[in-house]
This record gives sequence, C-alpha cells and structure tokens, in this order.
Amino acid sequence: VKNEVMEQEKISHNFERKKDVRIKRKVKRLVNKLSSSKDGAYAFEKLMNLEESAIPSLIALMDDNSALGFDQISVPSRGFERIAHYSPELVIDALTLVLYTISKESFSQLSNGGSELQRRNAIDSWRVYLYRHYNNTLH
Repeated sequence: VKNEVMEQEKISHNFERKKDVRIKRKVKRLVNKLSSSKDGAYAFEKLMNLEESAIPSLIALMDDNSALGFDQISVPSRGFERIAHYSPELVIDALTLVLYTISKESFSQLSNGGSELQRRNAIDSWRVYLYRHYNNTLH
C-alpha cells in the first residue's frame, strides 16, 4: 500500500499539462467559457456531451480554480431522480461532474463545491487515472 501511495504521488507531482497531453482546442475553448456568465451554462452542456476521447484534455485542464459563471447545474441522474441539481462553485467542481458523466468514474464529491484539499485530491486522483488508463495514447 505504501508503495502504491508513493507511486500515485509521483504520477501527480510529475504531471505536466503541455508535455503529457495534447489538449483538444474545442475542449479548452469550452472549459475557458465556464467562468463566463454569458456562455458558461451553454459550455457546460456542450462539455457534458463530449465523447470519451475528451477525457485526457479535461483532466489536463481541471486544475482551474476560477469561479463558475453560473450558479446551478442540472444533470441526468442514475439514481431515483431523473435530473439532479448541483451548485458547484469553481471550474474544477464542474469538471469533476463532466468527467464522472463521461467516464462513469468518480474520485470526489465536488458537485456542490469543496475544500482546497478535496479539490487537490480530485486533481491528483484524475491524473493517476489518466496515467493508468491513457498512458499508451499520450504524447
């Protein structure tokens, strides 16, 4: 267990956005719009409908602590309710919802915001996921 923790810390610490992932322009453009009060909700909706191939770009861009340009998000739910409503605070919070929707994986509960530590843990976890699941397709 100790070796695994050290390996995961190393993976996250050595992550370099520009070197490790070719970021898709479309994904970057949409993520940049999330902090806009005019275009943020529309950009979020478009991000939610991206294909799995966008996951590496989303993970590379998720360390964005900008405030969202909108207050509430409604997403399809896998639970007893058909639609779930959330109030994420920052871009990173919204991106964890996008990643969960696309990948069906969850490493955090930032759908209604979170602490700095929770956000850091989410970023680290998604970077390890990226390394372990997409390492052969990166660069």
